[in-house]
Amino acid sequence: MIRTTFSACLALLIIAAPAEAARDVNASFLVTADGWRVGQLDASYSETGRSYAVTLKGGATGIFGLLFQATYDGSTRGHLNAARRHVPDVFRARSHRIFKTRHQEVDFKRGLPVTVTIDPIRDRTALSDPGLVRDQRMDPLSFLGIFLQDRLGGCPKAANLYDGRRLTRVTFSEVAAPADTITCSGTYKIIKGPDHSIRKGYRTFGVVLSYKRGGTGRAAHLDRVDFTSGSNTLILRRMSGL
Repeated sequence: MIRTTFSACLALLIIAAPAEAARDVNASFLVTADGWRVGQLDASYSETGRSYAVTLKGGATGIFGLLFQATYDGSTRGHLNAARRHVPDVFRARSHRIFKTRHQEVDFKRGLPVTVTIDPIRDRTALSDPGLVRDQRMDPLSFLGIFLQDRLGGCPKAANLYDGRRLTRVTFSEVAAPADTITCSGTYKIIKGPDHSIRKGYRTFGVVLSYKRGGTGRAAHLDRVDFTSGSNTLILRRMSGL
């Protein structure tokens, strides 16, 4: 499990809702797997006018960094439509595990993918043909930018995602929590396309977002993310950027 947990986190991280508050966010997260510290993620979201940008960078740390050399460097740019919903324009990502590096790029037009580049070419799937994706989609990092933002209440809306290789869907619903907390429980589900190589056999992952308020009536910031698959749990705890 520990050998693949950091890559699993990156794969899963990777709809605007009126409950969102602060627009620009920079945050760092400590990644632990079954109690072991395995890595760190640095994420940012920013808006300028009707344009938005999201970045996510991370790497395995400590002994796991030496052994498995897992890193990720991704970004996306897009715009807000008249209803202030996020519409991606271009998604780029470079992921690396020991002996394996992948580059992905997806260009969108009005929410539909129009160009997909996957390198090495052997990592392409049938769904790397954008002509087979006939509904509007969001890339994983655009959705990350949405749930990374502070919230006044409620949970991120459901989203259909596309990363150039598979179709996935993320759904959340709010569950009972203390007054200073907003808790969103949901699932990340592979609808069509291959399993994630680092968690073969799993098509659905549990996801819980925990937001904490800084004071009475104040917006809540993303404090923790829990991913579950089978009996394994991966946790992201916010270290900075409050």
